[in-house]
Amino acid sequence: VKYGSEAANINDLSRLWIVRDKFNSKVGTMAQEVVEAINNIGEVTYTNACLARIIKARDLFDEYTKIVAIRNKVDTLLPGAANILLEKEALYETLKEKEENDRAMAEAALEKMRAVPNPAQLLDDHKKKIDDAITAYESLTSDQKDLIPPSIVKRVYQALDEYNALARTDADNRQKADNAIKLIDAIPAVVKHADDDKALIDAARKAYDELSDDQKVLVPDSYLQKLKTSEDTYDKLKKSDEDKAFKEAYDKWDDKNTSQKEIEKKIKKTDTDTEDVKGAKFSKLQLKATGRKNSVYLSWKKVKKANGYLVYGAEYGGKMKLLATRKGRNKTSYTHSKLSDDSYYKYIVVAYKDAKKYNDKSILTTSDTVYASPSGGVYNNPATITVSSNQTSIRVKKGDTFQYRVNVTFMGKDKPLVGTRFESTKKSVASIDKNGYVTCKKSGKAIVYAVAQNGMTVKLKVIVTNS
Repeated sequence: VKYGSEAANINDLSRLWIVRDKFNSKVGTMAQEVVEAINNIGEVTYTNACLARIIKARDLFDEYTKIVAIRNKVDTLLPGAANILLEKEALYETLKEKEENDRAMAEAALEKMRAVPNPAQLLDDHKKKIDDAITAYESLTSDQKDLIPPSIVKRVYQALDEYNALARTDADNRQKADNAIKLIDAIPAVVKHADDDKALIDAARKAYDELSDDQKVLVPDSYLQKLKTSEDTYDKLKKSDEDKAFKEAYDKWDDKNTSQKEIEKKIKKTDTDTEDVKGAKFSKLQLKATGRKNSVYLSWKKVKKANGYLVYGAEYGGKMKLLATRKGRNKTSYTHSKLSDDSYYKYIVVAYKDAKKYNDKSILTTSDTVYASPSGGVYNNPATITVSSNQTSIRVKKGDTFQYRVNVTFMGKDKPLVGTRFESTKKSVASIDKNGYVTCKKSGKAIVYAVAQNGMTVKLKVIVTNS
């Protein structure tokens, strides 16, 4: 029999009992160590320290059970120790399995959370990734959530806030864009020059112009095209109606009691390169233009009741503008200076009287248009205008017709910009056409004028008799 270093022959009974006592003492000590090791495990946790304590207790217990087996006896020192140790081992395995499962669940959630775009945009794919990440995170247990880094959790919910903010902005953008679309849609398919149509167009335009660039993108091109087409159509109809109304008023127009604004509008509408303003008369003002060095000198007759004169002019081919206001009835001249010597210039003079009615100027009469170039330049002005017959008066019968023949000479070889113009002071007695043909209509007296382009003139007194 042997126990450690102690050995005895079975016949040596005294020695055998000594060995037995030592063996029993060692077994008791080991039992005590097993108990202490199991108690030292404490609360089972899934940690390396707890695992080390369990392994130590298992090793001591296994060594103890081998010795007990050698004795071939039932273990009476550690009743139930095996069950306690097994329970703790089983609990540790359960915690291990739970930890592994928690980590697997957390890692699966992390994969979806890391897929969340940064920054989030208003896209269906971004929304799906955000929703998937939040669903995965919210389905975790508290222990599993503890395995997720707080920075990643914060980023996911920040992405949700970003998306929701964009969604709210998009909803507002769509509402405003839809309002503009609705207003454009309200514009009739056939636009008319009417106040109602104009109000609808203006409301739609205002709504569209107030949209931001992001909101304008939400308005289909077809609606924007409709708005532009409606505006163009309305403007064309308006201009057409205004031109028609102007023509009707122009055909009925008379200088008298016309304001300065109205006469300027009529001058603007007239092609003064080739024609006179409607209602213009030569005989009242008898405007004349004389070319001088780098200037043109204008002169005209006084007009009864006039408080002054408006002088309009421009380079030939240009738009007439107000050059000067000559205040006073006797202010009957004006010099247009600092001119180019290689151009023609055109002029109109308007006699006015002050009028409270218009808080402006009331027009008395308007001259015809005269044309001249500064002297010494490229172009030349008419030098003389003469009557072929040298007559200053003529007596004719009612119903007779004759031609008033005149001759215009230039300072050089230039040809006239406009032909000789003719005018009668009393058309009801004797009218004259653009070619100088006089038609005698009834008995009476009239004066006919022949006018060169610069306002030089000759006149003929026509006396019409019944027989």
